[in-house]
Amino acid sequence: MSKLQVLSLAENQISGSIPNSLFKCKELMFLSLWNNSIEGSIPTEIGNLTVLQSLYLGYNNLKGEIPSVIGNLTSLKHIGLSHNNFSGEIPSGIGNLTSLELIDLSENNLKGKIPSVIGNLTFLEEFELSDNNLTGQIPSSLCNLSSLKVLFLYKNSLDGEIPDCIGNMSSLSHIDLEKNNFHGKIPENFGKSCTLRSFRISDNQIEGSLPRSLGNCKELKLLDVGNNYLNDTFPNWLGNLDQLQVLILRSNRFYGEVGAQELQFPSLVYVSLIFLITTSVAIYL
Repeated sequence: MSKLQVLSLAENQISGSIPNSLFKCKELMFLSLWNNSIEGSIPTEIGNLTVLQSLYLGYNNLKGEIPSVIGNLTSLKHIGLSHNNFSGEIPSGIGNLTSLELIDLSENNLKGKIPSVIGNLTFLEEFELSDNNLTGQIPSSLCNLSSLKVLFLYKNSLDGEIPDCIGNMSSLSHIDLEKNNFHGKIPENFGKSCTLRSFRISDNQIEGSLPRSLGNCKELKLLDVGNNYLNDTFPNWLGNLDQLQVLILRSNRFYGEVGAQELQFPSLVYVSLIFLITTSVAIYL
């Protein structure tokens, strides 16, 4: 089938390994073996698929390192390898795939640092590396991802400070950095063009106050800053966010009066304030 362009065998009960002969189909543009029981590693022959645009191998039992030849697949737009047992480091060559719109390598055993060359990915909209063993800081090149909408880095061992540029990235709609070792303060420069819908930074070592500029994020539905070292007055000003549904502030050092008659939190359906230090409590929902 040398002219085959699309092969989708997703959501079956296929086992065994990926056959090398598959990579003789050099005109493949779409390959999905997603959600099967495939084992073994990704053959290096995958580098033959030079016109491949979408590669979905997630939810299998694949292992070994992600082959560096993936960096040669210059037509790739989507790469989904989540929920496997891949190990080793993320190939730096991925940052050279300048047409990429989605990277999902979450829930593997990847280690090392996030490649610094991600700043070349001008079309990248989703960047998901959650639930691995990654270390080091978020590279400053993240600030160049002008189209980024989804940033999921939760459940790793990342450290350092949250880059200030995150507040300026008006395209971002979902940020999840929870369960890492981030410290320092939350960026304070969320602008009026903020499109954030969810912001999770719980279970880190974040200090300082909750930035008032988050009030510019009128579409915010979920805010989770629990289990940090924030020290601030209770953020009654969040009541102006009429889309806010989930508010988690537990295990910080907020203080002062909770609630004001004029701030109704009209959409709130879940709130967690456990272990807050307050002088008085009067919550109006």
